[in-house]
Amino acid sequence: MANEWIEVCPADAEAGVMSQSGMVIIWAGKLARVLLSSYER
Repeated sequence: MANEWIEVCPADAEAGVMSQSGMVIIWAGKLARVLLSSYER
């Protein structure tokens, strides 16, 4: 989805990449919390 948006708006490509990487970091953080909680059990 994000890649398609970047293709539509090349002028905002840098902002799109930054927001996309930010979402990936947030998703990775959530995934890490789930894995840690499952290991604690």
